[in-house]
Amino acid sequence: MTVLARRKPVGILPWVIGGILVLGAGAWMGLPYLTGGNPEQQETRTIETWLAANAKMLPIEKTDNTQFASLLKKDDGQALLVMNQPAKEGSVYQVWSVLGDNIEPLGTIKLRTLQVNTIGLEALLVSLEPEGGSESPTRILGDVQLK
Repeated sequence: MTVLARRKPVGILPWVIGGILVLGAGAWMGLPYLTGGNPEQQETRTIETWLAANAKMLPIEKTDNTQFASLLKKDDGQALLVMNQPAKEGSVYQVWSVLGDNIEPLGTIKLRTLQVNTIGLEALLVSLEPEGGSESPTRILGDVQLK
């Protein structure tokens, strides 16, 4: 009898188990990608998407001319405010719309980004506020003119 004839037949079960293990490991390793990753990774992907869409970049500077943020603005008026760094613990960045003497809150930024609609606005103002935001700007960091 030859060696091949003496060999016991291997069933399909080991192949199925091996496949399940390989697929399971692949799914586990890819889980952050499939679920969108952590908030910082999600924001980075959002910024990359806006840059790939050729959004116009406007710097936002403090009164001493140091840039602390950028505004990525599309032709349709949609804009993404991107802070250079997250707000410190217990604080948030708050974004305000400016139209004439009227200043209205648009939202707060805990990490780095906020999407806003700039249609009809003259400027955006950014302030640093206590967590939760404020009814009016208290510590103004700077602004960006839109017109």
